[in-house]
Amino acid sequence: MCQVMDNLAAVRTAINVEDDDLWTGWPSATPERDSGGSDRKRILIPYNGTATADGALVVAAELCQLLAAEAWVLYVRPWDPVRGGRIFIESRSEARAVAQAGVGKLHARGGAASAVVRDASRQGIAHTIVTEAEALGASSIVMGTPARRALSAALLGSTSLAVARRSQRPVILVKAPRQAHRPSVAHPRPVPSAGYQEVQPSDRRL
Repeated sequence: MCQVMDNLAAVRTAINVEDDDLWTGWPSATPERDSGGSDRKRILIPYNGTATADGALVVAAELCQLLAAEAWVLYVRPWDPVRGGRIFIESRSEARAVAQAGVGKLHARGGAASAVVRDASRQGIAHTIVTEAEALGASSIVMGTPARRALSAALLGSTSLAVARRSQRPVILVKAPRQAHRPSVAHPRPVPSAGYQEVQPSDRRL
């Protein structure tokens, strides 16, 4: 029993280290290194590899050129609670691949871009995006929003609308075409192997 508890403690430590991963890419500096003190404006782009998110990338790239700003791509890897822990449907390396795909598209447009992966419960994705924007000192958030009618969006809600409601920073929502709920063909989201599950013990201090 003691050995099991020691193993769980080791996993918790590893989780904390991963959550502190630096932004990767080639903007002027990372937030962790300069505490958001860069003179250049920063635009946060929540990205999940779908065509909806790709549409937001195009708008963000144009905005970065117009404002001489840097693009910061955020992928939030969702988890669901299970008894005694958390369950993920994709590995961290798969999540990083999604974020780096977004960075690659921005680089192709000549923009300076960086990426990071953060973990959050499905209910906490919007909060994580807003918190990251604050920590980054982002001048704005650019993200895609599903092609829904206004009434349906109000009734059903969405992550993008939740971010717009909660953020103290400007949020630019890029409406997607109706077909854009499907993954992007150029950079499809990685599909975990059948039966893949990653379970991490919950930290009761959170």
